[in-house]
Amino acid sequence: MKAKRDKTEFSYLHEAYKYFKRKNYTGAVIILEQAKDSLRNDHYGLFLHAVSLLYSNDFLSAGSVIESIQRINPSYIPFIQLKAFLALKSSTDREEALADYISALEKNPSDKLLRKGLHLIETSADFSKFQREIKISDLVHIPKPKGKIRYLKAYKYSEKDLPHRTSRFPYKKLVYVLLAVLVVSIIALIIFKWGFKFADFKFTDFKFTNKKDEIRLSSASLNTIDMTELRGSGFGLINKINKDKTPEFYPSEDALLRDFNEAKQLMKKGEFNKAALMLNKISNSNASFPAKEKSEFLIRFIIDSDERVYDNIDMKQIGEKPYLFRGCSLRLIGKVANIKENKDGTAFSIMVDYDGKSVKGICEIYDYSKSVINNGDTVEVKGIFILNIGKGGIPYILAEKISVIK
Repeated sequence: MKAKRDKTEFSYLHEAYKYFKRKNYTGAVIILEQAKDSLRNDHYGLFLHAVSLLYSNDFLSAGSVIESIQRINPSYIPFIQLKAFLALKSSTDREEALADYISALEKNPSDKLLRKGLHLIETSADFSKFQREIKISDLVHIPKPKGKIRYLKAYKYSEKDLPHRTSRFPYKKLVYVLLAVLVVSIIALIIFKWGFKFADFKFTDFKFTNKKDEIRLSSASLNTIDMTELRGSGFGLINKINKDKTPEFYPSEDALLRDFNEAKQLMKKGEFNKAALMLNKISNSNASFPAKEKSEFLIRFIIDSDERVYDNIDMKQIGEKPYLFRGCSLRLIGKVANIKENKDGTAFSIMVDYDGKSVKGICEIYDYSKSVINNGDTVEVKGIFILNIGKGGIPYILAEKISVIK
């Protein structure tokens, strides 16, 4: 169980945030420095401290605080945004900045600010000018501290000493619950009476042609898959009333559970690509946050696995619903063009199944191993589909093995 945050800690955070919003960054730093002992294990307090130091041009001290956040909570989303932004600022060229943002997006594929950063890097006409002028506030979310406003004041009373108000309408919460149930019931009636159709597909529509290899999972991997469960007897696993439109929709908890459990069985059989389709469907649907979190965990398991089978997947299939293929292992053959090297690897394009007159598609490839290739070579690329980039939605593949075909 997490220990409750000390009230004086909230006081420091709220006061520092007020100074930060007024652009008095020095004042924010002074307040946070005074609270550094109580905030040493608080990722938000350290994050606010780091950003305030950056705005104060104290980069050396900011670096030390950033290292502390990395130890405590490296998956804190604003921190990942900040790291990607700082990497952008220190990049030597556009390709290096793209690689840093793609790496960040692997951890948080749905993050809007990371996607915005990737898009801006891609589309900027003058990368040097863009790199120089982009601001922290453009690409990093700096949230308010959590906690009740009374924590801003001095604490003379304990929680039990504070007066408790009696509601003028004691059954207000019950009425809200009943109204919510009524709305959900009406929507369900509409769905079943008029037969509304939601975005759906059959997984059998997607064909995987390479069946030569076989994956054998260790007992530890099988146990990890087994222990990843969606609990709660189906309650609260989907959002039937969803403000944000999602490309996929589950009409019931049972349908979601069926896909999740089938994905686990496919993983245990070594059919990672088919499992990834189902898990990505959940991640891009009206599933609740806990359901998406479990799906993302299994997708990350697939991406990080040393065992994989590279399938020949039609580029048209990827173009239909590219978000479903994140983490899939692909085998592509194509002609190399636009080779660009940076300190971490090599980026290039391939024209897939080029026959001298036409191509089936274009893919962007990033190769960390810096394979020896030249423009015009025909190569076989085995790699992982990460995401689509650019206005045309070009697939971006992280290469694991590249072979030149003579």
